[in-house]
Amino acid sequence: MKKTRIIMKKTFIALVVYALLVIFALVGEIKCISKAIKANWDPIGKTEIVYTAAAFTGLGSIVGWINISLVDLGYRQLQPPNL
Repeated sequence: MKKTRIIMKKTFIALVVYALLVIFALVGEIKCISKAIKANWDPIGKTEIVYTAAAFTGLGSIVGWINISLVDLGYRQLQPPNL
């Protein structure tokens, strides 16, 4: 009786962890798709390509949680030199 209870408890914990992972993956995928739709498509850049490719391949569950922006990477808009 005690072994059965321990096995049931471990199974329940495993199911909860699995359910949480699936939920986080689905939320990440939805975030990735929404970021791909809301991206500035006027000049197509790396951000749009990464979000779109990740949404189509299933990697959006991870990429959706990451903020990808050139400003975040330390790049600024290029300014012409003052002559």
